[in-house]
Amino acid sequence: EVDAYEATPLPRRRPNTMNRGGLIVNEIGLEPLMDLLLRRLIAPLAAHLYSAEPFAASLDHHHSFVVAYRHRGDECGLDMHHDASEATLNVCLGREGFTGGG
Repeated sequence: EVDAYEATPLPRRRPNTMNRGGLIVNEIGLEPLMDLLLRRLIAPLAAHLYSAEPFAASLDHHHSFVVAYRHRGDECGLDMHHDASEATLNVCLGREGFTGGG
């Protein structure tokens, strides 16, 4: 879905100020899927792992996006940073032939 959308001239907002590439997946029709992942996987996992934290039982929204990193050049990774997230889940969506990050 992301590749198909990126190939169109349709408008897009980038997910943050740290990446020139990327796409907010809620804006291309994937919000119901992300809502389901939040309810069925991420929120229960956070509640289990961080049961002493007040936020853990109340995750109810998300900012879901994909970014692409290059093997070489100025966008080959993400520097240390902080943001306002209560929880973050990173998933590698490497393509065929992908051998790892870092």
